[in-house]
Amino acid sequence: MINIFTEQNLSQQILADIPKEGENLRFAVAFFSHIELIEELLEKGCQLKLIVRLEYPTNAESLYKLITGKYKNQIDIRCFINNTFHSKLYLFQNRKALIGSANLTHKALSKNDEILVEFNHEHEAELNTLHQLFENYWEKAEVLTENILRIYSENFLEIQENRKNESSIIKVKQPSKTKKKFQSTYEENVKHINQIISIFAEQGRFLTDTKLPLRLEVDCFIHYVKETKMAQSNEMADSFSQNIPKLKQHIKEWKQELKNENSQFLQHLRQRCTRDYPMFMKTLGSPTAIATSSFYDLAETLLSLNTFWQSARYVAGGREQLQKRWEEDYSTEFIRNSLNYLLYGQDDLITRMIRLHTSKEYKLFRFGENGIQELIGWVNQENLPIINGRVIEVLKFYGFDVIDSES
Repeated sequence: MINIFTEQNLSQQILADIPKEGENLRFAVAFFSHIELIEELLEKGCQLKLIVRLEYPTNAESLYKLITGKYKNQIDIRCFINNTFHSKLYLFQNRKALIGSANLTHKALSKNDEILVEFNHEHEAELNTLHQLFENYWEKAEVLTENILRIYSENFLEIQENRKNESSIIKVKQPSKTKKKFQSTYEENVKHINQIISIFAEQGRFLTDTKLPLRLEVDCFIHYVKETKMAQSNEMADSFSQNIPKLKQHIKEWKQELKNENSQFLQHLRQRCTRDYPMFMKTLGSPTAIATSSFYDLAETLLSLNTFWQSARYVAGGREQLQKRWEEDYSTEFIRNSLNYLLYGQDDLITRMIRLHTSKEYKLFRFGENGIQELIGWVNQENLPIINGRVIEVLKFYGFDVIDSES
């Protein structure tokens, strides 16, 4: 069925029939200011990917509130900073799509003479085409960072006062395609795992007297889910918002499992508290720690990463051969320099991670993107979580739309 809506209160068509548990939404519009509508959708439990164009009348203050406020873990925003993007596309999972003339602004959805055409689930081919179109937009758009938004905000008043000025498009240095893709994937995955961490914290930690960061306790829970719950994927819904009750139940079951003194998962958590985390801090917890650690201390710490446990299966001789290869190919000073650059270098984090993976100046054999992101999760001052192949699998299990950076 195709429906055509031309009434002035088009916002009601966007809000219509949202399931009580929310759903995954994909909106791509040239202009955005109607934050109240977005907040209402997020309050219903929806997860939203939003694409906007940074040009008047797109509202900088509303965007800032979304990426830093109450709903920041439910929304991912990308932007175009040219004057050619002019789509108006609203996707409601695989349920329906709205396309037409209306932007996400108060005037467009409540005052202007606009049109929206609705395709429901019966038009599967058309819906698939529109979803692919959105993904193409998403791939081309920039991640909306606070820095980009700050630059736009500084120019917003001038743009507002001089709408006819062709130079009103903001000028932002474009990252390379490699950096752009890596950054967007990493930041989205961090946001997703932080949603799990937030819910985990609400349920209460198992550990009550420990210096182990919350993110590393949650990673032990992730290990439990991977080993015990992944076979139950047929019981899971398509979206994270619908799977939150299951997540809470899994957290409860994990805590119950840890009451068994013979549980392998209790031993895993204890090992993380008493051996693993202290080892990472002793060896890599500061530039001085790295400078005074021996080759064998550094190798033992790196090889304790789950990523290396997994990748060692594909290397003849396993972890011992990896260590031997490092010892033959790199000096201790080279390894120290690489790790010091990654963890404490002056470049931004994304640049450091990419260079450690690609630059001969820093690259270590078999130390790929997953291993680098996992190590950052162990040692950082920004409370960034562990991201590796296991985490990606669990995010998919809980209904997140994610891509492994090494895929």
